[in-house]
Amino acid sequence: MDYFRPIFWFRDTDKEEYCRHYDVTHSRCYTEYGLVRTGCFGCPFGKRFEEELASIEQYEPKLLKAANAIFKDSYEYTRAYLRFREEMKQSGK
Repeated sequence: MDYFRPIFWFRDTDKEEYCRHYDVTHSRCYTEYGLVRTGCFGCPFGKRFEEELASIEQYEPKLLKAANAIFKDSYEYTRAYLRFREEMKQSGK
């Protein structure tokens, strides 16, 4: 059985010890691609989803094709929302 054990409040040294003790295998998204958040790779609701898409394009081009097939509309909605939010911010509303 898998267990979810969030450890975000641990110190870095505690996290390293935990990972050694439980032989945690980290996703290549973090160990090779340089991503910094947890969550679904390419999620259209992630704060840095555009950076993640650039990483996917570089390291996992087939995954990019799949992500675009699944999330294409969501990516566009998110981009439109971010543009709208920036416009409101600039207009002072």
